[in-house]
This record gives sequence, C-alpha cells and structure tokens, in this order.
Amino acid sequence: MPQAKTLQLDAYIRVSRVSGREGDSFVSPEVQRSTIDHYAKAHGHEVIGEEVDLDVSGGKLDRPGLNVILARIESGATDGIAVAKLDRLSRAGVADALKLVERIQDAGGVVIAVDLNLDPTTPTGELLMTLLLALARMERRRLSDSWEVAKSLALERGAKIGPTPYGYRRADDGTLAPDPVEAPHVREAFRLARHSVQAATDYLAEHAEGRTWTVFTVRRFLGRRSYLGEQHYAGEVVRDSHEPLVSLGAWELAQHEAPPSRRPPAAFPLSGVATCGTCGGPMVGGRGGRAKDGSGLRTYRCAASMKKHRGVPCPAPATMVATRLEGYVDEVLRAAWAERGALVTDADGAEAELGIVEAELAALLAEREAFAADLDARRALGDAWSATAAAMTAAIEATQARYRQLAEASSRAERTVTGAEQLDAADPVAWGALVADVTDRVVVHRGRGSVESRVRVEAAWDVDDRPVPDVEESSDVGSAPPVTDADAPASTTDA
Repeated sequence: MPQAKTLQLDAYIRVSRVSGREGDSFVSPEVQRSTIDHYAKAHGHEVIGEEVDLDVSGGKLDRPGLNVILARIESGATDGIAVAKLDRLSRAGVADALKLVERIQDAGGVVIAVDLNLDPTTPTGELLMTLLLALARMERRRLSDSWEVAKSLALERGAKIGPTPYGYRRADDGTLAPDPVEAPHVREAFRLARHSVQAATDYLAEHAEGRTWTVFTVRRFLGRRSYLGEQHYAGEVVRDSHEPLVSLGAWELAQHEAPPSRRPPAAFPLSGVATCGTCGGPMVGGRGGRAKDGSGLRTYRCAASMKKHRGVPCPAPATMVATRLEGYVDEVLRAAWAERGALVTDADGAEAELGIVEAELAALLAEREAFAADLDARRALGDAWSATAAAMTAAIEATQARYRQLAEASSRAERTVTGAEQLDAADPVAWGALVADVTDRVVVHRGRGSVESRVRVEAAWDVDDRPVPDVEESSDVGSAPPVTDADAPASTTDA
C-alpha cells in the first residue's frame, strides 16, 4: 500500500464569542489546537503555522486569520488548512462553505476537518472531498440556471438592472429618459471621440460636473451600448429599451481599441471597477507586499502609481489587499440585495414571452440582412463594419439562447432567485462582471483604517421591476468618510 503524503498545514482556530462562555458547546482555542495537533501527529502531518480569529462570526467569510491562511495556500507557502470542526471554517451556509472548500482545492490546497475525518490523504477523506466538490459544482449550476431564467424574464418585463448611465434620468416607472442637461454632453463627447478619446475626456472634464473623468473612465463610458437604447446585463440584450442618445454609426466611430490587459480578469475581478479615492483613476491588480511567510499578496493599487504609467502620478495612491476588498464588496452587495428582495419568475407567463422573443429574433435577422446589403454603411464605417456585423450576430445568438431558456421555463414551477444566489453562482470572471453591472464605482481611499472606513460602493439599485423613485444618479450602499492627510501612508502589508 502506498504511503500517505505528509502535509505541512496551518491550524485555523475560531471562536465566535469568547467572554462569558463555558460548557460543552464552547470549544476553547486551546482544545481546538490540541485536537488538530493530535490528529496531525497520528497521520504523519506537520502543523507549521496557526491563525486565530476570536470574537469573529463564522457567517463572515472575510476574517483576518482565515484570509492570511488562504493567501498562504494560494502562494504555496502551506499545503492546506486544518480545523478541529468543519463549522470552525464556515457557518455562512452550505453554498458558502462549499465555495470556500472549492477555492482552497482550486489553489492546490487541502482542507482537513478532524470531526468529519475529512482528510484527502486517506481513502475515506478523499471520497468525502470528492462528494463535497461535486455538491459545490452542482449547487453553482443550479443557482446559475435559476438566475439566468429569472433575469431573462425580468429584463423582458422592462426591469432596469444597474446604475443610471450619465446622460439619462429615471422616469417614475423606472425606465430611462434623456436628461436635458447631460444628454447634450454625451452626444458631443461621442462626436469628439471619433478623433480621440483624449478630446472627449477633456470636454467631459470641463463640462460634465460631478464626476472624475479620466481616459480610462471615458473609454468605459464610450463603450456602453445603453447610449444606443439597449440594455445589457450579463449577456442578455434588450433592444429599444429606452431612447438612444447616439446613432449606431456615431457609437462605432467612437470606439478605440484599448491597450491589451496583461492579467486575466479571473485573477483580479475588480481591476478597472475599483477606483482610487485620491485621483479617481482605475485600480489594477498585481502581486505586492508580503504575507507573514514572505510570499507576495494579491493586491489592488492605483494605476497612476505604477512605473509604466504615462500620465500625472497620483499624489496619494490607494492600495488594498485583494481578499479584503473583494470580500467587503461581496458583503455590501449581499446586504443591499437582502433589502431589495428577490427576482421572481412566473412560469405561467413564460409562453407569452416566447412570442415576443420570436418577433425580436425575426427583427434582428432582418436588421442584419439589411445591414449586410447596405453599401453606404459599409463605406461610412470602414474597418468598424465587420465589428458591427459581429455584434449583430452575437445579439442574434443571445436572443436564440434566451428563447431556449424561456421554452424550458414554461414547463417549470415558479422560482425565486436572490441576489446572494447570483453571487454564489458566479465564477471569478462572472462575479467581476456582475459587480460592474450593478455598481457605478467602488472607491478605495488611502489609509490604514478598517475596510469599512476606506471603501465606498456606489450603486443605483433596481434589481426587480418595481417602480424606482426619483433619486440621485447613484446611492452609496456602502459608505466611508473621507480619509484625511493625518492617515499614515498605506502599505500593502496592512492594506
């Protein structure tokens, strides 16, 4: 029989409330560590580190000690995490616990839970780990399917998901209408952008008050197809959702290829979504600072602080460890969605929707055919003609996929999908896209304070089809006071 692999592990200790607790239900830090040590010794493993979270609820996934161990697993400094009981790792619900186990497994680490004999170096533990990971994948697929069907029907009913784009205001029924002051600035920005993004940036910085305009934010602004009267949300497209501000030709001429990204979005899903609270520029991901074992940490930093930045350097660039920022944004979205409620699909009305989607598909096919035959459009758009044709084909394919979803939904019972389930169902890339869809900005301030005091999540919430009252263009669902000059300079180690 082959000998089991010897693992070097980090012990993780957690107690929700320390003061005033005693009796059988209270497992002290000392008892937890002793249990882990005895198990490790009996199975040939070595405990090389320990992190303790005292007075910290297991319902929160963002915990200081746990974050350190996760970073060590992802950097290869330790083989995995060991806990006396699985509920010490997470009490955030089955979906969150499975997601955490899967994250550790994907990073090449292991989870050992003494109470369940969960140890992938043993035959029984390996089988149990396989079952847990299979449950995680099955749960993610189930939630993803439910959300896709719910989202499609909500969009078709006219629900506006995400923040109000600059240039529009919300009508009493929640739909978008051109803002009489801002809409002319949008049209002029698109006209100037056909020559250069910088020209549009300079114009908006001078005339469009209340926002910080940089080449990066303007490039993202120009790429929004909402200005064509469309509504896009995680792959779904609703055309003629509201009045367009620019023509398709003007939109295409304003598109300029952005510099290629050197890092996959899965590694840093908030790159480009998070912005520096000092200069308003984008934050980008990279490895920086040091964990306790000397390994590099995933970190977001202001792009204007990088050596290769060509513009004006940021005078006080913000930085933050990725796990802290991503965990906080996730918590803010979950809390906001909990107040807003769930998306509900009515299967009885799905058949009626099929006819609408069929008509939309026929119109898209006719539009593409007419566009292909329009020689004037081909000459006017030049190189952009092929990209426009490809976008039309993508819209057709998305509508066909939506039709199949509706056909399947017509035979199902009513479903309810919560915002938390949307986040649970998303992989890192989809999670980042979801955050970008429902937030206007994630602002990170420089300093050494708590994540709550340094991060502000700005979003306009309308995740169902209820009328939305007249409000400011964005509301702060997670807010932070300004960071003063008295704050000590930020470092990645304590970010």
